[in-house]
Amino acid sequence: MREVEYYRDRNFPVFEIKSCDEMIHSSKQHAHQELSVGIVYRGSSVVYCERIKRKVESNNAVFIDSGVMHDCNPTNINEWKFKMLYLKRDWFESIMSMRHKGFTMNIKKMDDNDVSLINNMIHDLQSNCSEIEKETILISILDYLFKIEDYFSYKFYKDGHDIDASYKIKKFIDNNFTEKISLENLSEYSGFSKYHIIRLFRQNFNTTPHEYQILLRINYAKEELKKGKNISEITQSTGFFDQSHFTKKFKQYFGITPLKYLLSTN
Repeated sequence: MREVEYYRDRNFPVFEIKSCDEMIHSSKQHAHQELSVGIVYRGSSVVYCERIKRKVESNNAVFIDSGVMHDCNPTNINEWKFKMLYLKRDWFESIMSMRHKGFTMNIKKMDDNDVSLINNMIHDLQSNCSEIEKETILISILDYLFKIEDYFSYKFYKDGHDIDASYKIKKFIDNNFTEKISLENLSEYSGFSKYHIIRLFRQNFNTTPHEYQILLRINYAKEELKKGKNISEITQSTGFFDQSHFTKKFKQYFGITPLKYLLSTN
């Protein structure tokens, strides 16, 4: 199927996804205002980037800086399938709260498990989930593929102050888990960058701030269901985007839908 599709989230307009199947998305040399992450699912292509010739193949990830001139020439258009993730430059720099070091293009080879994992995360970006979940996914994709801190004059380290800060953030989420919490909120509260917050939380609690918030919401919802509370009321009171989002998360944690759990307790 020859097609090009775009996805944008009006409520979180820091990224855009482009899916191309057996199509050349641009036949001219060009540059993007955004940083570009490409995932090649099928086929191969010759990419000319700043007068340097590079070959990208199936299971390759490509990272191109904003403003870098490049063009893409598929070896066989009938065997060419990829997705592009465009990221606003100011958002990318907000991850670390500093300007990033310039670069041209980097390529990473992946195995099938890597591709499947990244594809699932890109799919989740197109679902009805919260800003903090989507922002966490974007940062996770970048760090998994290209190790974000390498693009900044910064190195991550952990000391006692950082550990104290991670518990401070955890307590903030404990006290506000039903509210809308963004990484920007946590950054302002703790004084750490968004990237630093996610790294610290993963190292100390083996999860992300958003996943921890979801866990608190789900456990609270479970107790409310035991009391016979209405599912739509619980969805609203716990801060889920909608009932389908609540149902999906509840089933992921407990292997059963909220409705079935409610019926089993009555």
